Amino acid sequence: MLQEMFADVSGIGTTLEEMHDTRILGSLIPEFEEILFQTQHDAYHIYTVDTHSVLAVQELSKLKNGEYDEQFPIFKNVLEEIHSPGSLVLGVLFHDIGKGKGGNHSEKGAELAKTITTRFGYSESERQMIEFLVRSHLLMPHISQRRDLEDANLIGTSYIYVAGAFLTLEPPLINAQTSELESQAAREARVCR
Repeated sequence: MLQEMFADVSGIGTTLEEMHDTRILGSLIPEFEEILFQTQHDAYHIYTVDTHSVLAVQELSKLKNGEYDEQFPIFKNVLEEIHSPGSLVLGVLFHDIGKGKGGNHSEKGAELAKTITTRFGYSESERQMIEFLVRSHLLMPHISQRRDLEDANLIGTSYIYVAGAFLTLEPPLINAQTSELESQAAREARVCR
């Protein structure tokens, strides 16, 4: 039942918001409870870790429901190609779950994601994908904004992550330049797969 809920990309944003507001999400996922109200002190985040994570999933729902079809059509196409949408949803939801634990939050988050997805009964391949998304969530924005997008070996890491990485940015940071860089990365990655 939980796996079906997380795989419903079009409805999961609203569902998670309601679960978060009523604290059911933290009861279901105790690791998520640990990031409630945790502030982030950087230029990229304007929300607490928990709110940022839920809002990022809501952005995936908006994308799925066509709210960005005109503005970011390539991301809708990428999302439609994903064979395990629940893995992307959990990768986005858990991308910052390792914050506040000391050390590399991506590595800590990947460990937590493995624990949670094992508890929820996800297959080994789905667990590995979710761990990869959490562990690598800082990679795609870094590549798209700072590296040579003509380098096929560099871009070929994982084209499905483009949508998730892009949508975790706060709305004021999403602009035409960022969108074009991410779109170019997605196009290049498609060629490499």
